[in-house]
Amino acid sequence: MLARMWNASIRALAVSSVLVVAPLGSLFSLGCGASARDLAKLTELKAAIQEPVNSREEANEYSVLVEDAADSLRGLSRNEVAAKIGHGDECATHPRCQELGFNDDDWFYAVGQIGHGYGGPVPILIVGFDRESRAWRTWNLRTHE
Repeated sequence: MLARMWNASIRALAVSSVLVVAPLGSLFSLGCGASARDLAKLTELKAAIQEPVNSREEANEYSVLVEDAADSLRGLSRNEVAAKIGHGDECATHPRCQELGFNDDDWFYAVGQIGHGYGGPVPILIVGFDRESRAWRTWNLRTHE
């Protein structure tokens, strides 16, 4: 499972920058604004959202990943968040969002799908957007200690 996420991270890094050779032979890198480390974390998070969670240990791995990647979302537009990790569920359908003061149109993610033989909790990520539709706060439910 981690090998697949690592391969996905490498592929994302390979396409995250465009190299341009200027007439004088100078080399410029035109990135998309996020660091390579942030892009790798978000690529892993996107994969983890869809992966089955088959044990408490996997849930804990995903929990650490969510905690590590959440800050990388701050400042991104809704479209950028959707491109990086997918479109979350509308918070209007999740009571936890209202309990924490998130808006109905903020996004809720269950990170990992309940797998075979595991019925415990999976990590949760909530992304709150400001009036300009930029991610300005996140909250995550930790399942690791």
